[in-house]
Amino acid sequence: MIYISAERTSILLAVLGLALVSCRSPQATNPDGSPVTFTCPTGETITAVFAADSADAVTVTLPEQAEIILPRVESASGAKYSDGTTTFWEKGGEAMVEVNGEITLQNCTAE
Repeated sequence: MIYISAERTSILLAVLGLALVSCRSPQATNPDGSPVTFTCPTGETITAVFAADSADAVTVTLPEQAEIILPRVESASGAKYSDGTTTFWEKGGEAMVEVNGEITLQNCTAE
């Protein structure tokens, strides 16, 4: 049987808590539904509004396009939203956009 002291348990829980906080998405840091702007290496920006009451959808505004509401879809990691044509994928404060199977924006970072 392995025995872990209360002090070590406290340290382990603190480290795990910090690890989880560092992995959260902008949706978690903007629970009021305020917009998150992602700036891409090309200088273009993506604006995403994560629903304040649900993580089931995101409203995305892409460069030179009207805003689009994308439903959340299954993802191995990160938060992925897609309507079958346009996909917005965010993980750890970084986003990418795919349109018709082609990546149009990538390595975009949250401001």
